Amino acid sequence: MPHTEPIPYAWEARDASVLAHRFALPAKLPPYTALTVSPGQRGLVFLGNATYVLENAGLHLITASLIHTIAEGAEFSLEAFDGAILPYNARITLFDMRPRLWPCETIDLVSANGEHATINLSLSFRAEDVAKLDACGATFQPAGDDRQMRLDDPVITEAFRRAIADATQRLLRCAAEAPSADEAIASSLSPRTRGDVLALVNSHLTPLGLRALPPHMSPAHATCPYCFKPLSITEIRSRFCSATDEEGKPQKGCGRRLHACPHCQTIVGSDRSICPNPNCAKELLFCHTPGCETYRSVERGRFCPVCRRACYPVPDREFLPMMIPGASPDA
Repeated sequence: MPHTEPIPYAWEARDASVLAHRFALPAKLPPYTALTVSPGQRGLVFLGNATYVLENAGLHLITASLIHTIAEGAEFSLEAFDGAILPYNARITLFDMRPRLWPCETIDLVSANGEHATINLSLSFRAEDVAKLDACGATFQPAGDDRQMRLDDPVITEAFRRAIADATQRLLRCAAEAPSADEAIASSLSPRTRGDVLALVNSHLTPLGLRALPPHMSPAHATCPYCFKPLSITEIRSRFCSATDEEGKPQKGCGRRLHACPHCQTIVGSDRSICPNPNCAKELLFCHTPGCETYRSVERGRFCPVCRRACYPVPDREFLPMMIPGASPDA
C-alpha cells in the first residue's frame, strides 16, 4: 500500500536575527513531501527549474514538479504518485515576513545659526520579495543540518549602512537650512522629510527584497539613568556618563558606564527587564560574563553573540536577597 501521509518540513522562527531558513534535503525527495508555512512566513520552493512562492499559511504538498495544497492534492489519483521520487533538483526555504527593528542611529544636526540638535532615527523593515531576497547574494550560513540567512550578513549590513548614510545626509541638509536647533528638529520630523528618508532607505533595500516601513524619528533627549544629567551625543555613543567635559574640566556627571537597549539603542539603567521606549518595549537580557556585562541582542533565544554565554533578565530590585552587614551569604 503506497505511503500517503505527508512528510512535513517546518520551521519555528524564534530568533529575530534570522530572515530565512533553508532545509537540508535528502538525495531524493520521497512522495508526499510537504512544507508547513506558519502565519508570518512565506515559502519559496525551487523544483525542476521552476520557482514557487507559497504565501498562504498551511500545509503544502510537494509532488513531482508540482505543488498543491493538501486539499487539492487529495483530489489526485494516489496511484499516480505511487513510488514517485524527485531527483535532487530542489530547494525548500521559509522566510520570516514579520517586521523587525534595525538598531537606532543617533544623528547630530547643526542648524544655520550653528546650534546643535540630536535626533534618533529608528528603521523598521520586513521581507517583501522572497525571490529577490533569496537571490540577493546574502549567504545561507550553517545552522545544524540546515542553513539560515542572518541579518548580520555583509550584503544586508552594507545595504543598511548605505541607506542610513544617505538618510543622514538628507537630514543634515534639512537641518542646515533651518534657522535654529528647534526648527531643525521640526523640519527633520516633518512628513515631507520622513517621506524622503523612507524613499532613500528603500532605494537600497528594495533590490534585496526588503522594504522599510515609515521611519520613526524623535528628538534625542537622553539622560543618565543614575544622576539624571542630560547626555551629550559623545556620551551616548561612548556609553559613559562623563564627570569632565571635552576640555577635561569638572562637570556634573556620575562617571558610570551606561547601557542601551540592543534593539533601539535607548539608554537604560542596568536594572531594567523591559525597554522603556514605547516603540520598542522588548525584553532586555543582560550578559553577566565579566568583560561583557551589558544588554545583548541574543542569538538562538538566549546566547550572547560576543562571549556565547547565556543571558538573563536582571532580577527586580525587590527580589534581590537582603544582606545584613557581617552576615554570611548562606545565613
